Amino acid sequence: MNSESCHHCAPNPAQDTASELRDYFLRFLGSLVCATPVWWFSMGGDHTGVQHKFLLTVATAISIFICGWPILKQAWLSFKKRKLNMFSLIGVGLLSAFGLSLALSGDYFEGAATLVCFVLLGQVLELQASKNTLKSLDTLLSLSPKTAWVVTEQGTEREVPVSLVQAGDHIRVRPGSQIPLDGVITEGQSGVDESLVTGESLPVEKKTGDKVIGGTLNGLGSFIFKVEKIGSQTVLSQIIESVSSAQMQKVPIQKTADRVSALFTPWVFVLALITAGAWFIWGNEPKLITAVIQSVSVLMIACPCALGLATPIAILVGTSVAAKQGILFQKLEAIQLLGKVTTVVFDKTGTVTEGKPKVVTFLIDDQRKKTELLNLAASLESVSEHPLAKAVLEKAKLEGVQTFLKVSDFESVLGRGIKGKVDGKRIVMGNEEFLRAEGVELLKFQSNLSQMRKQGETGLLLAVEGNLEAAFGIQDPLKPSAKLAIQELKQKGLNLFLASGDHAQTTQLIGAQLEIPNTQGQCSPTDKAKLVRELQARGEKVAFLGDGINDAPALTQADVGVAVGTGTDIAKQSAGITLVKGDLRVFEQAFLLSEAMMRIIHQNLFWAFSYNIIGIPLAAGLFYPIWGFRLSPVFASLAMTFSSLLVVGNSLRLSQLKILAHREVKK
Repeated sequence: MNSESCHHCAPNPAQDTASELRDYFLRFLGSLVCATPVWWFSMGGDHTGVQHKFLLTVATAISIFICGWPILKQAWLSFKKRKLNMFSLIGVGLLSAFGLSLALSGDYFEGAATLVCFVLLGQVLELQASKNTLKSLDTLLSLSPKTAWVVTEQGTEREVPVSLVQAGDHIRVRPGSQIPLDGVITEGQSGVDESLVTGESLPVEKKTGDKVIGGTLNGLGSFIFKVEKIGSQTVLSQIIESVSSAQMQKVPIQKTADRVSALFTPWVFVLALITAGAWFIWGNEPKLITAVIQSVSVLMIACPCALGLATPIAILVGTSVAAKQGILFQKLEAIQLLGKVTTVVFDKTGTVTEGKPKVVTFLIDDQRKKTELLNLAASLESVSEHPLAKAVLEKAKLEGVQTFLKVSDFESVLGRGIKGKVDGKRIVMGNEEFLRAEGVELLKFQSNLSQMRKQGETGLLLAVEGNLEAAFGIQDPLKPSAKLAIQELKQKGLNLFLASGDHAQTTQLIGAQLEIPNTQGQCSPTDKAKLVRELQARGEKVAFLGDGINDAPALTQADVGVAVGTGTDIAKQSAGITLVKGDLRVFEQAFLLSEAMMRIIHQNLFWAFSYNIIGIPLAAGLFYPIWGFRLSPVFASLAMTFSSLLVVGNSLRLSQLKILAHREVKK
């Protein structure tokens, strides 16, 4: 693949899973073919003859040493690395059963052949479950268009491979076609079906200035968008990478199960030896043969396959379901911790608000300076990535400012403001505290600023050469989903906080509108992290929802950091969960999915432990004096496989999980 196309590549874990699945399926079919004559002769055929014994030996040997080679390889590696696992038990059990059969003229070849079939079948079903859960993501990847219509500077359109498209290019999206990459609409409007990425069934209306996601389906309209993200940067690639990465991680409860399994395996070998000794001393004749048979049965039934599958299969299915709902679990510990959350802290701008602020008030003393001041403010803000910067730029453009002045010595103070030199003049923009710290006198506009705050406006002050010259009143509408989502969280008994870098009065007003009882304004990034620490010190388990660079410390500090998908990359990297879409009601879905996954995991672990508690004594023949019943290696391997299949089947129920439909949001 050439270098130009590589940066457009996205990970495709489904291909690796499918390849491994084909290999194990062919091995399973081979073991089935080999086992058929073994079963036939074992069910009544004469296998005492030399020819028959030779046939059974060859068929069983092919089944174990060729079809079952991956099993033996895993067993050998476990002993070599001194990390015993379920393959250690299976490997020893297989070789023991085969050796026992050779010694007894083929009496137990069917046990070894059957065990290989069942173990390979279990691997096939496990891999099939993995393939099914990754199928939706693979579909997303394969459906991404291979070409795009690039609009040239001359206004003509030409079709080029997506691999050649660069950030900054303008792309025409025609009615009914798929959007090739991520970007922002510069011309036109349409309804876009984003269900493949966000799980939202209804088309989303898109107009100039709105972002579009690669892989989603355009409706009847046509538009041009500017490419912002390509290759692994796109939302679609990040979803696939996030799910693939998450499925490689382990939740704390799985680590506990792994430790138990690691301790359990050596003890099984001890129990197998004790079983062999007990039957050799007190068992029926021939004592040696009976002792070996029962010890092999213990090895077979005690294989902790179900214990090993209990958590990863549930995580595999659950995270794929979550991805289709627009929820990415980047840190799997968040799945377990989310159910323990008692307090949720929200950032304001871009989290409970739409993140599309507009200047609704502009105050200056001298109207003759209006264009000049707007130009100075917009030029400085053009270098900033803060959401409020976009509002100032939009206001300046509406007032006729088309070109920006040269900016130098730019500096940004998170949660406070920005400063620098514009056209040689020292410019400072930010909140009151920031300007006061910069030595700016703030007597001007005080009554106006107080009125702005009462109206829920964010005050942004402009100082030129140390003199306060203008004030912007900026409003950011609340998300239609925010109030309903907060009501749902309150019904769960969660404590809610609103933390913002905005003025305390404005933050309190927004909190009242959303019915959030606890608010804290004028928060710096460290203040937000401090608030989370204080809540944790009181015994609270805290989830923090934010979207900006200034939220990163709090997202990292929180027990569960949740990044709103419309936010910055650094916020997403600091979080344990990302909501692909800005709809806060999806956070409630994350709770439901977390609870469902943990419930399935607990059920799986309960079954896995219960199975071993019952199965091992049964295989050891502990109840033989009472019932006169002994478990043969064949039935022991069957029970082991059934246990694993039960865990896989229970985990697959997550794929049928129905997320409660949201109530209608009144706008």
